Amino acid sequence: YNAAADNYVSADMTSITKNSYVSAFAELTWAITPEIELSGGARWSHDKKSLDQVNNSLGPTQQSLRPVGSHFLAKYSDNHVSPEVTLTWRPNPDNTIYVAYKSGYKSGGISNPFLLPATATPASVTFQPEISKGIEAGYKATLAGGRLRFDINAYSYKYDDLQVVSADNSSTIQQFNVRNAAASHVKGIQLSAN
Repeated sequence: YNAAADNYVSADMTSITKNSYVSAFAELTWAITPEIELSGGARWSHDKKSLDQVNNSLGPTQQSLRPVGSHFLAKYSDNHVSPEVTLTWRPNPDNTIYVAYKSGYKSGGISNPFLLPATATPASVTFQPEISKGIEAGYKATLAGGRLRFDINAYSYKYDDLQVVSADNSSTIQQFNVRNAAASHVKGIQLSAN
């Protein structure tokens, strides 16, 4: 029981997060021959985020948290371009073979902590974007007079600054934040037939 606040809470806080995201995609296609096509494009992304968090009341044992009424402010902003290119060969209307390089982007941001320690800084709650790059190749066909559709593709993608939720025990309270891990590599083959 916290007699000063006349409540039983260990921590009562208000958190306001604002986000804005703008994106644009452009692609050009060049028919090299009637059967061979080259296309390339890119997505531009702009992210802007802000956090205003304040503890409204704390229990008597929560002295390791940010003081009541002290606003914690953090900001994040980023621009990113994700290119891609695909070469496609259609030897006839029923068969398509392609190879592609693609890249992707998952915005970074601010990990909104449930409990805000007194030692928190804007750098300790922000995380970087996750970037993926890789190649894929595939074959698609319509066979048996249109009664069978078949496709197979193989891919290999690398993800840098992988975003993961991790426990942070560096202060006297346990909290969970989004952090960037090293990398991940995903490879596979997909096959489908109808």
